[in-house]
Amino acid sequence: MKLGCIGDDFTGSSDLACMLAKNGMRVIQFTGVPRGPAPEDVDAGVVALKTRTVPVEEAVRRSLEALDWLLAQGCTQIFFKYCSTFDSTREGNIGPVTEALMDRLGADCAVVCPAFPATGRSVYQGHLFVNDRLLSESGMEHHPLTPMTDPDIRRWLAAQTRRGVGHVPATTVFRGPEAIAEAIRAETAAGRPLVVIDAVSDGDLRAIGAAARGLKLVTGGSGVAMGLPATLMAEGDLSAAGAAWAGQGGQAALIAGSASNTTRAQIARWSETNPALEITADAVMEGRVTPASAARAALDSATPMLVYSSADPASVKAAQERYGRETIAGRLEEFFAEAARQMVAGGVTRLVTAGGRDLGRGGRGARADGAADRSRDRPGGSRGYGRGARSGAGAEIGQLRRRRLLRRGARGAGGAVMSALSRLREQVCAYAATLYQQGLTHGSTGNISVRTPDGGLLVTPTGSSFLTLDPARLSRFDARMTHVEGDAPTKEMPLHSAFYETRGSAGAIVHLHACHSVALSMMPDADPDDFLPPLTPYPIMKLGRVSLLPYFMPGDPAIGDAIRGLAGKRSAVMLANHGPVVAGKDLEAAVHAIEELEAAAKLAMMTRGLSPRRLSDSEIAALVTRFNVDWDS
Repeated sequence: MKLGCIGDDFTGSSDLACMLAKNGMRVIQFTGVPRGPAPEDVDAGVVALKTRTVPVEEAVRRSLEALDWLLAQGCTQIFFKYCSTFDSTREGNIGPVTEALMDRLGADCAVVCPAFPATGRSVYQGHLFVNDRLLSESGMEHHPLTPMTDPDIRRWLAAQTRRGVGHVPATTVFRGPEAIAEAIRAETAAGRPLVVIDAVSDGDLRAIGAAARGLKLVTGGSGVAMGLPATLMAEGDLSAAGAAWAGQGGQAALIAGSASNTTRAQIARWSETNPALEITADAVMEGRVTPASAARAALDSATPMLVYSSADPASVKAAQERYGRETIAGRLEEFFAEAARQMVAGGVTRLVTAGGRDLGRGGRGARADGAADRSRDRPGGSRGYGRGARSGAGAEIGQLRRRRLLRRGARGAGGAVMSALSRLREQVCAYAATLYQQGLTHGSTGNISVRTPDGGLLVTPTGSSFLTLDPARLSRFDARMTHVEGDAPTKEMPLHSAFYETRGSAGAIVHLHACHSVALSMMPDADPDDFLPPLTPYPIMKLGRVSLLPYFMPGDPAIGDAIRGLAGKRSAVMLANHGPVVAGKDLEAAVHAIEELEAAAKLAMMTRGLSPRRLSDSEIAALVTRFNVDWDS
């Protein structure tokens, strides 16, 4: 074993183990500190603890126990894994555990990088962002256990540690591994050995992993671990055989105990088309529900059932005030731990979990070998990942929060039919990814909205990438245009609202920042009343006339006013120096139309100055008549 990992909760440890396996390592995750040695053919061991919110002294003691065991297995580098939203308090455990590990290892420095861009978490100028929002404005400021009220990771660490806190900015990270490594050495020499490193892309994380070559301690979210296997392979400590892992079949169940916005949105999504059983704090405390009854409900369900205890921050706080924070947390932990044991004992072989400390020992209750594991008495239950990892008759434990898991789950193992709303969610994400892959949008630009069966809207969230949209996190509005679910919507809601108000036939709207149409909008001879030159028939057939509107700042309500000024006469407009907006009768029609608009703009730019033949007025009139195009109104 070359890489030793210590996770401060079960779910995050699973995430880390998956990340290492995806990048070529054979990994075993252990529930608690094992008593015996690890198998000899393991590249990395992940010891999953539950130390995120326990007293500092206990967190340090248990982490050092894990460290000693990992060192005894031959590990040459240690990774301390915590949440990519940092999840701590001023008196929290991340800083003290990191320093204790440094002391025991004799480490001169430690990398600190909670970034995980694939899930929207990035670090820039030492501040942690969730998509385009500072951590302290992402909803995590209301977390019932670890409210994150400050996005500056340096300030959090400074409050928790006695060592100095340094920083490697993005400008250095972009220069590559050698520049990062030099900056780490400079910060350490200056008395700032806890080095927070910016990362805004997977490429940054891989560069940080390469820069960490030879360091004794790396800390962060599971994202930064993606660069470590390649470094170990380059040193010859690992073969590059790649990961080969196969899942297992059998009965599945899901348990969730996280109060995060994401998990609550996923629970709502799952419950649209699949069986779900809510476990309330009052029901547990009053004895109205038992682990046995919850497990029996899951075992009797014809399709996978979600058993969950999750609520909005206000409800969680109220329950804590009624019963006491530690009391209710302990009862719910034991409830889900016992329910998980009974599910596995009853035949569940695939267990999906959400929530580390919120769920408590729910994930720990079911060992991967299928045996009941009361972790205080018998630590060390394990599961394997990666090259040659075997899947036996025991429970495979997955994560509810993994991207696209609910896309599969919503279909149901029994072939459950997806609801109309679920299908719309899928379609939005699928068409968005197609537009991104065509290069019609980039980064976190562009937005989509679509009418829902109840007269509301599904809208892509602000700051989201079309390539990595999560169906469960789409913004949903009811028929009164009240935001009722999902992440915060795009800031371009004024233009979407204006189209729906003025074009009763609109079932979907797509707005892009496509390069050729934007370029054409900047040309001095662009026609405000007929933006696209009539070079081919298809833009006329798909779009009618396209109006060119003046430049407005993105999100400006004046965009909506300008669209309303067209009185519904145009299905497509071009925002000067900004991008096209197209309304269609449904999402497919809107996507195809905006693809046609961009193709027509590209052709217009390619033929500028070449005097191409244009369609004549009579040819345009024939198209308008033949295809019933709304042209002159």
